Amino acid sequence: MIRSHSSTSTTTRREFATALGWTALAGVCGARAADAAPGALSADTPRELKPTGADLGSLLADVERIADRQQPTDSFLNGTYRSFDEFQERARQRILDLILYRPEPVEPRSEVLERRDCGAYVREKIVFSTAPGVRVPAYVLIPKNLKQPAPALVDLHSHGGMFMFGKEKVLDLGANHPAMIEYHRQNYDGRPTATALVQRGYVVITIDALMFGERRAVLDADIKSGWDRARLSLQETQRLNAQCRSKEATLVKALTFAGATWPGIVFWDDLRTVDYLVTRPEVDPARIGCQGISMGGYRALFLTARPCIGISTGRMWRHWPRPAPCWCCSAPATSCSRPRA
Repeated sequence: MIRSHSSTSTTTRREFATALGWTALAGVCGARAADAAPGALSADTPRELKPTGADLGSLLADVERIADRQQPTDSFLNGTYRSFDEFQERARQRILDLILYRPEPVEPRSEVLERRDCGAYVREKIVFSTAPGVRVPAYVLIPKNLKQPAPALVDLHSHGGMFMFGKEKVLDLGANHPAMIEYHRQNYDGRPTATALVQRGYVVITIDALMFGERRAVLDADIKSGWDRARLSLQETQRLNAQCRSKEATLVKALTFAGATWPGIVFWDDLRTVDYLVTRPEVDPARIGCQGISMGGYRALFLTARPCIGISTGRMWRHWPRPAPCWCCSAPATSCSRPRA
Protein backbone atom coordinates (compact mmCIF):
# COMPACT_ATOMS: atom_id res chain seq x y z
CA MET A 1 0.00 0.00 0.00
CA ILE A 2 1.33 3.44 -0.96
CA ARG A 3 0.14 6.39 1.07
CA SER A 4 -0.32 9.84 -0.44
CA HIS A 5 0.54 13.14 1.22
CA SER A 6 -3.14 13.43 2.04
CA SER A 7 -4.03 11.34 5.05
CA THR A 8 -7.42 10.65 3.61
CA SER A 9 -6.30 8.88 0.37
CA THR A 10 -4.23 5.74 -0.36
CA THR A 11 -3.08 4.11 -3.66
CA THR A 12 -2.39 0.41 -4.19
CA ARG A 13 0.74 -0.79 -6.04
CA ARG A 14 -1.46 -2.06 -8.92
CA GLU A 15 -3.18 1.31 -9.30
CA PHE A 16 0.18 3.10 -9.19
CA ALA A 17 1.72 0.83 -11.87
CA THR A 18 -1.33 1.21 -14.07
CA ALA A 19 -1.26 4.98 -13.79
CA LEU A 20 2.46 5.03 -14.56
CA GLY A 21 1.93 2.88 -17.67
CA TRP A 22 -0.80 5.08 -19.04
CA THR A 23 1.37 8.18 -18.41
CA ALA A 24 4.25 6.70 -20.42
CA LEU A 25 1.91 5.59 -23.22
CA ALA A 26 0.36 9.01 -23.41
CA GLY A 27 3.82 10.51 -23.84
CA VAL A 28 4.64 8.20 -26.77
CA CYS A 29 1.29 8.68 -28.48
CA GLY A 30 1.52 12.39 -27.94
CA ALA A 31 4.90 12.52 -29.66
CA ARG A 32 3.63 10.59 -32.68
CA ALA A 33 0.46 12.62 -32.88
CA ALA A 34 2.55 15.73 -33.15
CA ASP A 35 3.95 14.50 -36.47
CA ALA A 36 0.55 13.94 -38.07
CA ALA A 37 -2.56 15.94 -38.53
CA PRO A 38 -5.11 15.50 -35.75
CA GLY A 39 -7.35 12.50 -36.50
CA ALA A 40 -5.30 11.33 -39.54
CA LEU A 41 -4.66 7.60 -40.13
CA SER A 42 -1.12 6.31 -40.44
CA ALA A 43 -0.15 6.18 -44.14
CA ASP A 44 0.46 2.82 -45.85
CA THR A 45 3.87 2.05 -47.30
CA PRO A 46 3.86 3.36 -50.90
CA ARG A 47 3.22 0.71 -53.58
CA GLU A 48 2.70 0.93 -57.33
CA LEU A 49 -0.51 -0.79 -58.40
CA LYS A 50 -0.86 -2.27 -61.89
CA PRO A 51 -3.68 -4.30 -63.49
CA THR A 52 -2.93 -8.07 -63.51
CA GLY A 53 -5.95 -9.47 -65.34
CA ALA A 54 -6.12 -12.13 -62.61
CA ASP A 55 -8.95 -13.15 -60.28
CA LEU A 56 -6.46 -12.84 -57.42
CA GLY A 57 -5.52 -9.27 -58.31
CA SER A 58 -2.37 -7.94 -56.67
CA LEU A 59 -1.65 -11.24 -54.88
CA LEU A 60 -0.96 -12.97 -58.20
CA ALA A 61 2.73 -12.04 -57.97
CA ASP A 62 3.05 -13.79 -54.61
CA VAL A 63 1.47 -16.97 -55.99
CA GLU A 64 3.69 -16.81 -59.08
CA ARG A 65 6.82 -16.59 -56.93
CA ILE A 66 5.76 -19.73 -55.04
CA ALA A 67 4.92 -21.58 -58.26
CA ASP A 68 8.22 -20.60 -59.87
CA ARG A 69 10.17 -22.08 -56.97
CA GLN A 70 8.47 -25.46 -57.33
CA GLN A 71 10.62 -27.91 -59.26
CA PRO A 72 8.81 -30.65 -61.25
CA THR A 73 11.14 -33.36 -59.92
CA ASP A 74 8.83 -36.15 -61.07
CA SER A 75 8.56 -34.98 -64.68
CA PHE A 76 9.31 -37.64 -67.27
CA LEU A 77 11.23 -35.01 -69.24
CA ASN A 78 13.92 -34.38 -66.61
CA GLY A 79 15.80 -37.60 -67.39
CA THR A 80 15.36 -39.24 -64.00
CA TYR A 81 13.54 -42.32 -65.27
CA ARG A 82 15.04 -45.12 -67.32
CA SER A 83 11.73 -46.02 -68.97
CA PHE A 84 8.19 -44.78 -69.33
CA ASP A 85 6.94 -47.76 -67.31
CA GLU A 86 9.15 -46.72 -64.41
CA PHE A 87 7.82 -43.18 -64.66
CA GLN A 88 4.20 -44.40 -64.75
CA GLU A 89 4.61 -46.41 -61.58
CA ARG A 90 6.17 -43.48 -59.75
CA ALA A 91 3.63 -41.00 -61.11
CA ARG A 92 0.66 -43.13 -60.00
CA GLN A 93 2.01 -43.36 -56.47
CA ARG A 94 2.85 -39.65 -56.38
CA ILE A 95 -0.62 -38.60 -57.49
CA LEU A 96 -2.32 -40.83 -54.94
CA ASP A 97 -0.09 -39.35 -52.23
CA LEU A 98 -0.91 -35.78 -53.26
CA ILE A 99 -4.68 -36.08 -53.46
CA LEU A 100 -4.80 -36.93 -49.74
CA TYR A 101 -7.62 -39.46 -49.93
CA ARG A 102 -7.01 -43.19 -49.74
CA PRO A 103 -9.74 -44.80 -47.65
CA GLU A 104 -9.92 -48.47 -46.80
CA PRO A 105 -10.83 -50.64 -49.80
CA VAL A 106 -14.37 -52.00 -49.91
CA GLU A 107 -16.33 -54.34 -52.14
CA PRO A 108 -18.68 -52.53 -54.57
CA ARG A 109 -21.82 -54.32 -53.24
CA SER A 110 -23.86 -52.90 -56.11
CA GLU A 111 -27.63 -52.68 -56.01
CA VAL A 112 -29.92 -52.17 -59.01
CA LEU A 113 -32.59 -49.58 -58.16
CA GLU A 114 -34.26 -49.36 -61.57
CA ARG A 115 -34.00 -51.10 -64.93
CA ARG A 116 -35.57 -49.67 -68.11
CA ASP A 117 -35.80 -50.87 -71.69
CA CYS A 118 -34.75 -47.96 -73.91
CA GLY A 119 -35.13 -49.70 -77.26
CA ALA A 120 -31.60 -50.36 -78.49
CA TYR A 121 -30.21 -50.57 -74.97
CA VAL A 122 -31.09 -51.13 -71.32
CA ARG A 123 -30.55 -48.44 -68.69
CA GLU A 124 -29.91 -49.42 -65.09
CA LYS A 125 -29.84 -47.04 -62.16
CA ILE A 126 -27.58 -48.45 -59.46
CA VAL A 127 -25.69 -47.59 -56.29
CA PHE A 128 -22.34 -49.06 -55.27
CA SER A 129 -19.68 -48.50 -52.61
CA THR A 130 -16.41 -46.64 -53.17
CA ALA A 131 -15.31 -46.21 -49.53
CA PRO A 132 -16.59 -47.20 -46.08
CA GLY A 133 -20.05 -45.68 -45.69
CA VAL A 134 -20.06 -44.12 -49.18
CA ARG A 135 -22.71 -45.25 -51.68
CA VAL A 136 -22.42 -43.65 -55.12
CA PRO A 137 -25.40 -43.39 -57.53
CA ALA A 138 -24.79 -44.23 -61.18
CA TYR A 139 -26.39 -45.13 -64.49
CA VAL A 140 -25.19 -48.10 -66.52
CA LEU A 141 -26.19 -48.30 -70.19
CA ILE A 142 -25.98 -51.75 -71.81
CA PRO A 143 -26.44 -52.40 -75.55
CA LYS A 144 -28.96 -55.12 -76.36
CA ASN A 145 -28.12 -58.39 -78.09
CA LEU A 146 -24.48 -58.54 -77.06
CA LYS A 147 -22.84 -61.75 -78.32
CA GLN A 148 -19.70 -61.33 -76.21
CA PRO A 149 -18.30 -58.93 -73.60
CA ALA A 150 -18.23 -55.44 -75.06
CA PRO A 151 -15.84 -52.50 -74.74
CA ALA A 152 -16.82 -50.08 -71.96
CA LEU A 153 -16.45 -46.38 -71.26
CA VAL A 154 -16.63 -44.32 -68.09
CA ASP A 155 -18.36 -41.09 -69.09
CA LEU A 156 -17.26 -38.37 -66.65
CA HIS A 157 -19.67 -35.46 -66.34
CA SER A 158 -18.61 -31.84 -66.45
CA HIS A 159 -18.92 -29.03 -63.89
CA GLY A 160 -20.37 -26.14 -65.88
CA GLY A 161 -21.65 -24.42 -62.73
CA MET A 162 -24.53 -26.92 -62.58
CA PHE A 163 -24.56 -28.72 -59.22
CA MET A 164 -28.17 -29.91 -59.21
CA PHE A 165 -27.36 -32.54 -61.83
CA GLY A 166 -24.31 -34.72 -62.43
CA LYS A 167 -24.66 -38.00 -64.32
CA GLU A 168 -27.76 -36.68 -66.07
CA LYS A 169 -25.55 -34.20 -67.95
CA VAL A 170 -24.35 -36.98 -70.26
CA LEU A 171 -27.68 -38.82 -70.57
CA ASP A 172 -30.85 -38.44 -72.58
CA LEU A 173 -33.45 -39.82 -70.20
CA GLY A 174 -36.25 -39.27 -72.68
CA ALA A 175 -38.13 -36.96 -70.35
CA ASN A 176 -35.35 -34.59 -69.31
CA HIS A 177 -35.61 -31.84 -66.72
CA PRO A 178 -35.90 -28.36 -68.33
CA ALA A 179 -32.54 -27.43 -66.77
CA MET A 180 -30.91 -30.38 -68.52
CA ILE A 181 -32.50 -29.67 -71.90
CA GLU A 182 -30.75 -26.30 -71.97
CA TYR A 183 -27.53 -27.73 -70.50
CA HIS A 184 -27.38 -30.43 -73.18
CA ARG A 185 -27.89 -27.82 -75.88
CA GLN A 186 -25.18 -25.49 -74.61
CA ASN A 187 -22.54 -28.06 -73.58
CA TYR A 188 -23.15 -31.20 -75.64
CA ASP A 189 -24.65 -29.80 -78.83
CA GLY A 190 -27.92 -31.47 -77.87
CA ARG A 191 -26.32 -34.96 -77.99
CA PRO A 192 -25.50 -36.27 -74.49
CA THR A 193 -22.40 -38.42 -74.89
CA ALA A 194 -23.33 -41.52 -72.85
CA THR A 195 -26.49 -42.05 -74.86
CA ALA A 196 -24.61 -41.61 -78.14
CA LEU A 197 -21.90 -44.06 -77.05
CA VAL A 198 -24.22 -46.88 -75.99
CA GLN A 199 -25.91 -46.64 -79.37
CA ARG A 200 -22.50 -47.37 -80.91
CA GLY A 201 -22.11 -50.59 -78.92
CA TYR A 202 -20.29 -49.48 -75.77
CA VAL A 203 -21.31 -50.34 -72.23
CA VAL A 204 -21.29 -46.94 -70.50
CA ILE A 205 -21.28 -45.99 -66.83
CA THR A 206 -21.60 -42.49 -65.38
CA ILE A 207 -21.67 -41.49 -61.70
CA ASP A 208 -22.43 -38.40 -59.66
CA ALA A 209 -19.21 -36.76 -58.47
CA LEU A 210 -19.30 -35.42 -54.92
CA MET A 211 -21.30 -32.15 -54.72
CA PHE A 212 -23.29 -32.91 -57.87
CA GLY A 213 -26.69 -34.47 -58.57
CA GLU A 214 -27.77 -36.89 -55.87
CA ARG A 215 -24.62 -36.02 -53.92
CA ARG A 216 -25.30 -32.28 -53.85
CA ALA A 217 -25.52 -30.07 -50.75
CA VAL A 218 -28.96 -29.23 -49.33
CA LEU A 219 -28.96 -26.34 -46.86
CA ASP A 220 -31.25 -26.35 -43.84
CA ALA A 221 -33.23 -23.43 -45.25
CA ASP A 222 -33.92 -25.42 -48.44
CA ILE A 223 -35.17 -28.68 -46.93
CA LYS A 224 -38.71 -27.50 -47.53
CA SER A 225 -38.09 -27.72 -51.30
CA GLY A 226 -37.66 -31.49 -50.98
CA TRP A 227 -35.14 -33.91 -52.47
CA ASP A 228 -36.79 -35.12 -55.68
CA ARG A 229 -35.50 -32.93 -58.51
CA ALA A 230 -38.22 -34.11 -60.89
CA ARG A 231 -40.70 -32.11 -58.81
CA LEU A 232 -38.72 -28.87 -58.96
CA SER A 233 -39.52 -26.08 -61.40
CA LEU A 234 -36.78 -24.59 -63.53
CA GLN A 235 -36.83 -21.44 -61.42
CA GLU A 236 -36.53 -23.36 -58.14
CA THR A 237 -33.79 -25.56 -59.59
CA GLN A 238 -31.82 -22.47 -60.55
CA ARG A 239 -32.27 -20.99 -57.08
CA LEU A 240 -31.12 -24.18 -55.36
CA ASN A 241 -28.21 -24.47 -57.76
CA ALA A 242 -27.06 -20.99 -56.72
CA GLN A 243 -27.19 -22.17 -53.11
CA CYS A 244 -24.95 -25.13 -53.95
CA ARG A 245 -22.58 -22.91 -55.88
CA SER A 246 -22.21 -20.62 -52.87
CA LYS A 247 -20.97 -23.57 -50.78
CA GLU A 248 -18.28 -24.82 -53.18
CA ALA A 249 -15.43 -23.14 -51.28
CA THR A 250 -17.04 -24.17 -47.97
CA LEU A 251 -16.82 -27.81 -49.03
CA VAL A 252 -13.14 -27.41 -49.86
CA LYS A 253 -12.39 -25.81 -46.50
CA ALA A 254 -14.31 -28.51 -44.62
CA LEU A 255 -12.52 -31.32 -46.46
CA THR A 256 -9.16 -29.63 -45.80
CA PHE A 257 -9.88 -29.66 -42.06
CA ALA A 258 -10.92 -33.31 -42.45
CA GLY A 259 -7.53 -34.11 -44.00
CA ALA A 260 -8.81 -34.71 -47.54
CA THR A 261 -9.25 -32.88 -50.84
CA TRP A 262 -12.25 -32.54 -53.11
CA PRO A 263 -10.40 -33.70 -56.26
CA GLY A 264 -8.98 -36.56 -54.22
CA ILE A 265 -12.46 -37.84 -53.44
CA VAL A 266 -13.64 -37.31 -57.02
CA PHE A 267 -10.67 -39.18 -58.49
CA TRP A 268 -10.94 -41.99 -55.95
CA ASP A 269 -14.61 -42.54 -56.78
CA ASP A 270 -13.75 -42.60 -60.49
CA LEU A 271 -11.06 -45.24 -59.88
CA ARG A 272 -13.47 -47.37 -57.89
CA THR A 273 -16.03 -46.99 -60.69
CA VAL A 274 -13.67 -48.93 -62.95
CA ASP A 275 -13.28 -51.57 -60.22
CA TYR A 276 -17.04 -52.02 -60.32
CA LEU A 277 -17.21 -51.93 -64.11
CA VAL A 278 -14.83 -54.88 -64.56
CA THR A 279 -17.16 -57.05 -62.46
CA ARG A 280 -19.94 -56.69 -65.02
CA PRO A 281 -20.33 -59.78 -67.25
CA GLU A 282 -21.20 -57.54 -70.23
CA VAL A 283 -17.79 -55.80 -70.07
CA ASP A 284 -14.50 -56.82 -71.64
CA PRO A 285 -11.96 -55.78 -68.93
CA ALA A 286 -9.22 -55.48 -71.54
CA ARG A 287 -11.14 -52.78 -73.44
CA ILE A 288 -12.04 -49.98 -71.03
CA GLY A 289 -11.66 -46.27 -71.62
CA CYS A 290 -12.94 -42.97 -70.27
CA GLN A 291 -13.94 -39.60 -71.65
CA GLY A 292 -15.24 -36.25 -70.50
CA ILE A 293 -15.29 -32.52 -71.18
CA SER A 294 -14.20 -29.65 -68.94
CA MET A 295 -14.08 -31.05 -65.39
CA GLY A 296 -14.83 -34.41 -67.00
CA GLY A 297 -11.71 -34.03 -69.14
CA TYR A 298 -9.67 -33.34 -66.02
CA ARG A 299 -11.12 -36.44 -64.37
CA ALA A 300 -10.31 -38.48 -67.47
CA LEU A 301 -6.69 -37.34 -67.27
CA PHE A 302 -6.33 -38.68 -63.75
CA LEU A 303 -8.33 -41.84 -64.33
CA THR A 304 -5.63 -43.01 -66.74
CA ALA A 305 -3.53 -43.59 -63.59
CA ARG A 306 -5.40 -46.89 -63.38
CA PRO A 307 -3.49 -49.43 -65.48
CA CYS A 308 -6.49 -51.02 -67.24
CA ILE A 309 -7.66 -47.73 -68.80
CA GLY A 310 -6.61 -48.02 -72.42
CA ILE A 311 -8.16 -44.91 -73.97
CA SER A 312 -8.76 -41.49 -72.50
CA THR A 313 -10.37 -38.62 -74.36
CA GLY A 314 -10.97 -35.31 -72.72
CA ARG A 315 -11.43 -31.66 -73.39
CA MET A 316 -10.56 -29.29 -70.60
CA TRP A 317 -9.77 -25.63 -70.15
CA ARG A 318 -7.12 -24.05 -67.99
CA HIS A 319 -6.36 -20.36 -68.08
CA TRP A 320 -3.53 -18.63 -66.28
CA PRO A 321 -3.94 -16.26 -64.59
CA ARG A 322 -7.64 -15.72 -65.25
CA PRO A 323 -10.02 -17.18 -64.32
CA ALA A 324 -8.82 -19.06 -61.26
CA PRO A 325 -8.96 -22.87 -61.64
CA CYS A 326 -12.02 -24.54 -60.19
CA TRP A 327 -11.66 -26.10 -56.74
CA CYS A 328 -12.51 -29.51 -58.18
CA CYS A 329 -9.46 -29.25 -60.47
CA SER A 330 -6.96 -28.28 -57.78
CA ALA A 331 -5.09 -31.33 -56.54
CA PRO A 332 -2.13 -30.00 -54.49
CA ALA A 333 1.17 -29.66 -56.38
CA THR A 334 0.11 -31.83 -59.33
CA SER A 335 0.94 -29.01 -61.71
CA CYS A 336 3.64 -26.42 -61.12
CA SER A 337 3.97 -25.22 -64.68
CA ARG A 338 2.03 -22.49 -66.40
CA PRO A 339 1.95 -20.87 -69.81
CA ARG A 340 4.51 -18.14 -70.37
CA ALA A 341 4.00 -14.97 -72.38
